[in-house]
Amino acid sequence: MDVITVSGRLEARTAVKPRLAVICPDGEDTERFSILRDRIRQLEHELAEERRRCDLQEKYIAMATHELRNPLAAIHGTAQRVMRTTNDEDTVKRMGKIRTTIMRMNALIDKTLYLSRLSADTLEMNSRLNDFRAILETAVAIQSEITPGHAIHLEFTQDPGEIICDSVLMEHVFTNLFSNAIKYSPDSPHIEVAVGIRHGFLVTTVCDFGIGIPERDRPNLFRRFMRASNAVDFRGTGIGLSICKEIVDLHGGAIGVESVEDEGTTVTVWLPI
Repeated sequence: MDVITVSGRLEARTAVKPRLAVICPDGEDTERFSILRDRIRQLEHELAEERRRCDLQEKYIAMATHELRNPLAAIHGTAQRVMRTTNDEDTVKRMGKIRTTIMRMNALIDKTLYLSRLSADTLEMNSRLNDFRAILETAVAIQSEITPGHAIHLEFTQDPGEIICDSVLMEHVFTNLFSNAIKYSPDSPHIEVAVGIRHGFLVTTVCDFGIGIPERDRPNLFRRFMRASNAVDFRGTGIGLSICKEIVDLHGGAIGVESVEDEGTTVTVWLPI
């Protein structure tokens, strides 16, 4: 298994500490250069302090997400056992709601962790050959359990075979895209997903028939914490699409959105094969 650490920009900043050499020609006023030298030292100190705070933040988020997952896993397991051992319909429904809520919380934890690592340029990719069909089918199964009222139709116009990718990150991308498609299509229960090969790329489209995206909001869709103006009544953080884009970019791919307000949205992901 090849492990690729996507931290080039951080290493580029931290591996070398360039200093500005201030040379004072004879006869010139040295006071200005002394002030400049002091300011450079101050900036270097502030930069080092900022790096330290970023490291502490990432460690805290990693610790917090780990501590949150353990009790959630225990609750999820208990709910599963209760569902298997009871015949009471009301209890089964309640346990199902608990499991759905936990899965949504885990998705939010994943987003928080990925956002932190992407911001610090420390996200690690475990790239290897993976069955792309299996990745999509897993994402469909996860989302179908969370929102059983919607149907995700998966169509393969060509066999995608295996691609080199991080299966966990790629699964996160498509689970998020399916979640968005369902969330913003409350009155349209069908989501269409098509997979094919074009010009050396594996192309996956996720099409919904929901509220769409206003034209004025589309240029900023992939900015962090950006939410469309017609999405204020829907839960969300505005970080999902930005994380998807950064993960797809790290795989050498691309992601795009086409939408018509009040008619629906199509998200297309291109991945190299």
